[in-house]
Amino acid sequence: ALKHILDAKIDLIISDYRMDVLGGDYWMRFLQRFCSDIKVIVTSGFLKGHKNLPFELIEKPFDYVLLAARIKSILYEEHG
Repeated sequence: ALKHILDAKIDLIISDYRMDVLGGDYWMRFLQRFCSDIKVIVTSGFLKGHKNLPFELIEKPFDYVLLAARIKSILYEEHG
């Protein structure tokens, strides 16, 4: 993911909260500090009702049709 973030123009990041290498808290802090200009959606089955997350949370299990609609909405906002 870091390679893609550094090498390409990214409009939206969709990421699970739980990460094997960095862990969710460090990954969220990284995204907040170094990717503040990129929209982020976090998915998780473990953060139900979490209020302090700096990004939009979509709880698992989620409906892929609704996720696709949310992605389309965000990208449309970005590119009009």
